[in-house]
Amino acid sequence: MTDVDTLVRHVYESNAIEQINVSSGDPLFKRHLLAAKAVESKARQSILMTPLEIHSILLPELAGYRTCDVYVGPRIMPPHAAIPELMEEWLRAYDRWFNMIPSNPPIYWKRWIEGEAFHLNDWLLCIHPFEDGNGRTARLIMNSFRRCAKQSWYIIYVGDRTSYYHHIRHFEDKVFATWHPPHVWKY
Repeated sequence: MTDVDTLVRHVYESNAIEQINVSSGDPLFKRHLLAAKAVESKARQSILMTPLEIHSILLPELAGYRTCDVYVGPRIMPPHAAIPELMEEWLRAYDRWFNMIPSNPPIYWKRWIEGEAFHLNDWLLCIHPFEDGNGRTARLIMNSFRRCAKQSWYIIYVGDRTSYYHHIRHFEDKVFATWHPPHVWKY
């Protein structure tokens, strides 16, 4: 079981990565911590949470997939009309990969679980299904997968932000763009 101090540290660091300063009294902090506690609670029952479930706790005023097109820096994200189909593909993989994990994974599964958790994080961020809160949701999803697979909670620290973003861009350029070339998206 993950202790509350770890979840609190996750909330602070996850928001700091997004350059958002929160304090324990902020509504955003409270909702983010509530989402982290929900991930942990469901994981104890071996129940994966979906991005929509997590996002609706984290940012209820923006619940649901985005209905507009967005840029992340200079990069255009997939058009909003493509989001439902991309998320269906993502959700099928999320479920399939989770169901591949043995009920009591031996130690040598740890590296595979860690790799797939990051893969899911990166892939979700390439889809960018929400208007806001994609990174925070993706990091909670990564922990939903890890905790359901009986691995420890993983915190990405703000000091590692540059390498974290580099990892996502690498995935986007090498994997996501191969699966979903931008030129085939209809705008």
